[in-house]
Amino acid sequence: MADRPLTPSQFDRLLKPLGLGPRLVLGISGGRDSMALAVLTADWLAWRAEKKLPAPQVFTLTVDHGLRPEAAGEARQVARWMRALGLPHRILRWEGDKPEADIQAAARAARYSLMGEWALSKGIYDIVLAHHLEDQAETFLMRLQRGSGVQGLSAMQPVSMRDGVRLLRPLLPVRRARLEAVLAARDQPYIDDPSNEDAGFLRVKVRKALPVLEELGFTPDRLVKTAQQMARASAALDEAVDALLARAVTRHPSGFCRIGRADWGRPAEETGLAAFARMLTGVGGQVYPPRLEALEEVYRAFLAGRLGKGRTLHGCVIAQEKGEAIILREIAASEAGFAIRPGKQAVWDGRFRLMADALRSGLEIGALGPKGLKALKEEGFSPPTGLPRKALAASPALWRAGRLFAAPAVGFRAKGAGKVQCEPIWDARLKAALEEAISEAG
Repeated sequence: MADRPLTPSQFDRLLKPLGLGPRLVLGISGGRDSMALAVLTADWLAWRAEKKLPAPQVFTLTVDHGLRPEAAGEARQVARWMRALGLPHRILRWEGDKPEADIQAAARAARYSLMGEWALSKGIYDIVLAHHLEDQAETFLMRLQRGSGVQGLSAMQPVSMRDGVRLLRPLLPVRRARLEAVLAARDQPYIDDPSNEDAGFLRVKVRKALPVLEELGFTPDRLVKTAQQMARASAALDEAVDALLARAVTRHPSGFCRIGRADWGRPAEETGLAAFARMLTGVGGQVYPPRLEALEEVYRAFLAGRLGKGRTLHGCVIAQEKGEAIILREIAASEAGFAIRPGKQAVWDGRFRLMADALRSGLEIGALGPKGLKALKEEGFSPPTGLPRKALAASPALWRAGRLFAAPAVGFRAKGAGKVQCEPIWDARLKAALEEAISEAG
């Protein structure tokens, strides 16, 4: 029997536990899954209006990554489809040079960043994504292939945080076939991205292998069930990790961690590894934890006191100090400087969010670096005691016309700079790293 399309009332039940705000954004690529999400949302809004029930204001965003000649035209086509559905739409463009390696991961990060920045600029904190049950199964297999531990193998969560916005995935329990039925019932076209058939990408290989695995009993439902069981184990592990970090780790506002060896002790290995991964992910401004094999090697060197002059992993330097260890951002791996658009929040290096008066025209954000250290000295400014020089160099700085404007992580502001707020991104970012799919879909 053919799969039936999801109905507005069923979609309503999926949305209800998410606690939607008064306004939300849909991420719409134009592919079949996101177009099904758009159709479902339009029908759901009409259904609620018919029943005289309140509903949020919905906006749709499409990111033109500029990676294919057809991308701009496809984004305009999505805009026409959104207008036909009665959904306000905006095209966002990923500007600048594109990386040559790991392009899908970079495009995904850019997509989330652009959508999140646009949403926050409008006072919107919810972004709805179209990930479904097969995405969940594929992600589990991809993480298994990468050698992930308990937390990496956990299921995608219906709600996760990223850079101050909630990423909502109401369709996780829904099979892809039911979304395809939504499109068929409305005769709604969609865009086929050729990269979805490119066997050079791991997700595509996993997707093509799923039918074979199903014959062996590894059905998407069973894989997702296993991921959900891992999520329960992960929740218990999180409690142990939280307690260990609270006991043994000091996080500095300038973005580095000190670990008290005596307080760390000898925790259960899985707890210690997960806590170490969480610190590295936060200090390194990453969206996912380091690979398990590399993590194990560095963690064992830390336990044995054999860090030597320091180890590098995940964009961090792990070094020994008297009775302590320290995790610093590797300055060579930090994000390059970029201009700040007036009136916008700025997230730099995945580690700091800057806000308020300083975000006006003519400013650039980047690492303080040797040039900034020299400028602080010339200004007669003394950073807080106990702050390692390397940590200070890797902290954020605001520049104007080549002159240091502010080093907000350590409290420096040039004359007339006004108020500058700078907060390190710790738990929300790290929680997202452990919960969120390393997904090349959507």
